[in-house]
Amino acid sequence: MDDGTMETAALRIGCKVNLTLRITGVRPNGWHELDTVFLPLDEPSDTLRLALRPGGGLALHCAEPGIDPENNTLTKAYRLFAEASGFRPGVEAVLEKGIPHGAGLGGGSADAAALLGWLNARAPEPLPLPELVGL
Repeated sequence: MDDGTMETAALRIGCKVNLTLRITGVRPNGWHELDTVFLPLDEPSDTLRLALRPGGGLALHCAEPGIDPENNTLTKAYRLFAEASGFRPGVEAVLEKGIPHGAGLGGGSADAAALLGWLNARAPEPLPLPELVGL
């Protein structure tokens, strides 16, 4: 992925465990409103390897069964960031799953948040924190 000329990063992303969780409603988009207390954990963790590349768009690679590299939280986060900021760098991404997929440990959400922070740190005009959190 790195030929020595590109900026690269390896982000280690922890998970969370819910100590309490109560569904308080359903939004019009189908997502649930939650009342929760959770504890962030260092392990298990995912690793997201990122490299800037020529062109634009996100090229995601993941060997984990059930992860669609064309439609997942990372591709959605990239798209939302690009729409909000106008910054659309070429990014080569390799996701190494250590957090079990679909286990409710927040791996996908944490991976997307890490990507948003990484993109924002490189954007010519970074989004203000409230707008970034809203994505």
